[in-house]
Amino acid sequence: MGFSFVTNAAIAAHMPPSKQEIIRRDAKFHPTIWGDHFIQYLDTPIDPPQKVVERMEELKKQVRAMLRDTNLDISLIDWIQRTGIAYHFEEQIAETLKHVYEASTLTTDSSKYLEHFDLRHIALRFRLSRQQGYHASTDVFKRFMDEGDKFKQSIANDIEGMLSLYEASFMSVKGEAILDEALAFTGKNLEATLPNLTGSLAQQVECALEIPLRRCTDLVKARRSISCYENKNGRNEVVLELAKLDFNLLQAVHQRELALLTSWWNELGASTNLPFTRNRVVELYFWVLEVLSKPEHARAREIMVKSIIMASILDDVYDVYGTLEELQLFTSALERWDLQALEQLPNTIKTAYSIVLRVFKEYEDLLKPHEVYRVGFARKALIPYMNAYFLEAKWFYSHHHPSFEEYMDNALVSCGYPFLFLVSLVGLDEIATKDVFEWAIKRPNIVVAASMICRNRDDIVGHKEEQERGDVPSGVECYTKDHGCTEEEACMALQAMVDDAWKDINCELLHDTSMPKAILMRAVGLARIISILYQYRDGYSDSTHETKAHVTQVLVQPIPL
Repeated sequence: MGFSFVTNAAIAAHMPPSKQEIIRRDAKFHPTIWGDHFIQYLDTPIDPPQKVVERMEELKKQVRAMLRDTNLDISLIDWIQRTGIAYHFEEQIAETLKHVYEASTLTTDSSKYLEHFDLRHIALRFRLSRQQGYHASTDVFKRFMDEGDKFKQSIANDIEGMLSLYEASFMSVKGEAILDEALAFTGKNLEATLPNLTGSLAQQVECALEIPLRRCTDLVKARRSISCYENKNGRNEVVLELAKLDFNLLQAVHQRELALLTSWWNELGASTNLPFTRNRVVELYFWVLEVLSKPEHARAREIMVKSIIMASILDDVYDVYGTLEELQLFTSALERWDLQALEQLPNTIKTAYSIVLRVFKEYEDLLKPHEVYRVGFARKALIPYMNAYFLEAKWFYSHHHPSFEEYMDNALVSCGYPFLFLVSLVGLDEIATKDVFEWAIKRPNIVVAASMICRNRDDIVGHKEEQERGDVPSGVECYTKDHGCTEEEACMALQAMVDDAWKDINCELLHDTSMPKAILMRAVGLARIISILYQYRDGYSDSTHETKAHVTQVLVQPIPL
C-alpha cells in the first residue's frame, strides 16, 4: 500500500512585473521542522516481515476466541478499542455490544440485572453502548445520585468509577442534565485526587483530564493507551503484544507514505515558488492520518492530504500574500476553472492556481472511471471555500469589523471543514455513493458541528497572534464587541459553543441512520484532531511544541517490544 504521484506540467510564462511596488504582509511562520526527515523511509519494504505477520495472525486468533467467551469482561473490549486494534474485530465487538445494550435496556428485569454492577461497569457499559450508536439511557446513573439530583459524595472515593463516569459524560447530547452534572462532579474530584495517584491509574486520569477518550484521535489515543495498559495490573498480554505489533506495523506504512509525500512536495516546488506559505507537510499528513487512520484508507489519505496541503497554500495566498485585485482575479479564475485563466494571473497567483489544477487532476488519476464524478463534487465544494477566503480579504482591505453572526456565517465555511470533509470521502471505496456526496455537499449538521469546533478552538488559542499579524477580527474580537464583554468571557462563550457542538455530533451519531457510520466518523475525526492541534495554541502555524511531540510519538518512535 502507498501513494502514487504524477508529474506537474510546466507553469505558464511570467507576467511582467508591476511598475508600482506592492507591500506584502509577512506572517513570520517558522520553517519546517521536519524537512526531508522522512525521505529515508522511501526504501522501506512495502510488506512487513513474514514472522511479524504470522505472529499477529496467531494473536488475532486468540483475541477472537476471547471475544466469543460468554463470560467476557467488557473492559477487554474497551482496551481493544483504546489501543487501536478494534478494526480487526469489528463484527465480534458489534455483536457483543449489541447483547450488552439489550441486556441493559430491553430485558424486562434490566434494572435488577444492572444492580449487580458497580459504577465503573455501569458507566463503561453506557459509554461503549453509545459509542456503538445505541441511545443508552442516563437513568442508569440515578442510583448514584441523591434526592437533590447531585452525585453522592461517597463515590468520590471510587477513583476507577469516577474515571469511568467522567469518560461516559462526554457521550452526552443536549438536555442531559445527569451527564452535565457527572462531568462537573467527576472533573473536579479527579483533578483534586490526581496528585495522590500512582501507576497506570494516574496515567489514565492525567490523560483523561487532558483529552477525554471521546475527543482524542485514534493514533494518539492508541499510543497513550498502550503505555497505560502496559503498566496496568491484570493486563491481557495477548492484547498488549498485538497492539504493539500493530502500531509499529502501521507506523512503518505511514512513514513510507510520508516519504513519498515529501518527494511530491519537493517536486511541487511550493517552498521555492511560494516562499510565504507554510511548509507543514508532516503536520498535515498527521492531521489527515487521524481522520483516515485505517490501512484500507491509503488512497483516501493521499487524496485528502494533497487537498489539505493545497488548502494551506491557498489560505496563505489569501491571508498573507495577495492584494485585493489579485485575489479577485484568482477567485474568478477558480470559479471559471479553465486553463486559459492562467494567462490573466500574476506570476505567483498563477503558480498557486497551477497547483490547484494539478491536485484535482491527480484526483482523477487515482479514481476508477465510475468514481470520477466525485471530482465534480470536490470542485463544487472548493468554490464557496475560496469565496469565504475572499470575503475575509475584502473585510481586511476595507477595515470592516463584522458582527459575530456575520463572522460565524462565513467562518464556518472559511475554516475549510465543509471542503475537507467532502474530499475525505473522495478516495473511499464503494461506501461513498453518489447519494453520500449529494448529502455531503449540503453541509449536514455533523459537518457544521465539526466546523464550529475547528473555528472556535482556532480563535480561542490563536486570536492574539492573528491580531498581532494584523488579521481580520476573529470570533473572540467580534463576540467581545457585540456583547460588551471581556476577552476571557468571550473565550468562555466560544468554548461553550464547542462543547455544544460535540453534543450535536453525539446526537447525529445516535440518530442519523441514513448515512453509514463510516461516513459520519470522518467528521468526528476532523473534530478530534482539533482537540489535539489547537488545545493550548495554534499547533499548526506553530508546530514546535505539542504538535511536534505528537508527531514524534505517532510517526517517528516505534513502541519498544
